[in-house]
Amino acid sequence: MARVIPLPQPEIEVPQTLFVDRSSPVLKIDWPKLYPGGFLVPLQANGATYLNVRAYRKVSILMSATKAHSILLYMGKWVPNTLCATFEWTPDDKIHTFDILGPEIALFMSSPFVKSTPAEDVELWLYLTT
Repeated sequence: MARVIPLPQPEIEVPQTLFVDRSSPVLKIDWPKLYPGGFLVPLQANGATYLNVRAYRKVSILMSATKAHSILLYMGKWVPNTLCATFEWTPDDKIHTFDILGPEIALFMSSPFVKSTPAEDVELWLYLTT
C-alpha cells in the first residue's frame, strides 16, 4: 500500500506596515524663517525627525504640492552620528518608493531660492512595509 508523505508547508510572512500621516495636522512651514536652509520633517508623534526602519524593506513617500526646491530622503545611521545615503527629487506630486538601506530615515525639504516665499501648509504620507 502506498504511503502519503505530507509536503512541507512554506512559512508565510505576514507583512508589517507603518503609515505616517502628516495631513492632519498638516506640516506648517514658514519658509522666510528657514531661509536659506530648509525643513527637517518630524516623522514621529513626539516630533523626532528620524524614524527607526530596521523592521521594514520599502518606503513610499507622497508629498502634496510645495514650494520647496527639493526633497531629500536620508537612509542610514542618523543618531548619534550620521552616515547616510541621500536620495533627492524635486516636488512632483508623485509617489516615490525606495528600498530601505539603513536602520533609520530622515526627510528634509530644502528652502526655495527666494527668501520672500510665503509660508505654506504641506501634506505628507509615508508608508513603510516589509
